[in-house]
Amino acid sequence: MNFSKSHNRNLDNFTNYKPEDNNLKKPGFGTINDIFEDSGNRLWFSTEKGINLLVKEKMEFKRFLHDQNDKFSLQGEIVRTINQDQHGNLWIGTMDGGLNIYDIEKNRFTNSGNNPELFKNFDSKKIYSICRASDNTMWIGTEEKGLYRFDGR
Repeated sequence: MNFSKSHNRNLDNFTNYKPEDNNLKKPGFGTINDIFEDSGNRLWFSTEKGINLLVKEKMEFKRFLHDQNDKFSLQGEIVRTINQDQHGNLWIGTMDGGLNIYDIEKNRFTNSGNNPELFKNFDSKKIYSICRASDNTMWIGTEEKGLYRFDGR
């Protein structure tokens, strides 16, 4: 397939959103590890310093960062991957805080720091990938701890 013949768009139409650490309405860190669109058509960007959510109506970003004074904040900073379960919760894999589950409605994170009982059979702090299979099983790929399967049905 010849790209130039199959697309009539001008490749000069790219917009660059440069990171600005001091401006909370801009993306906060230059390295984007993953981009995920949830069931509500929201775009989530996992970065080396938390998560950025694009607020499309304003073309601004909202940041989710680790706050050591808030046990319901994101645990970890280096976010590698994001996916969504059948209930609408975001599953977030970090390289320094393990697995986080974000309840969009309650605006809070659940993780091993605030709910150790839920995570008692999950001991990896380094998450590389998360996949929701067609049967709604969540698969989690880790560094050195192998593969985890969560059947939340």
